[in-house]
Amino acid sequence: MKLETLQFVSPIVIVGFALTILGLERWKPYNPGQKTFRDGFWVDLIGYGLIQSYVLGLVIAWFIHWVDAHTPNARFHLVSG
Repeated sequence: MKLETLQFVSPIVIVGFALTILGLERWKPYNPGQKTFRDGFWVDLIGYGLIQSYVLGLVIAWFIHWVDAHTPNARFHLVSG
């Protein structure tokens, strides 16, 4: 597949899976009676979804930079785009 096709198809697949999970959760809920936006939903969304992802991105970027600076064979471009 071409990169342009993947960039178009990937969000559609992700949204499709998310809608499938939402539908299954409504059909056979894990916690019956739980509201859609339960107490703590927004705290979880911000705390886990945004802050943790950002911090993890910083840690990964730091680690890549560290490996690049401390290993002699880091410039093989095995994972370059």
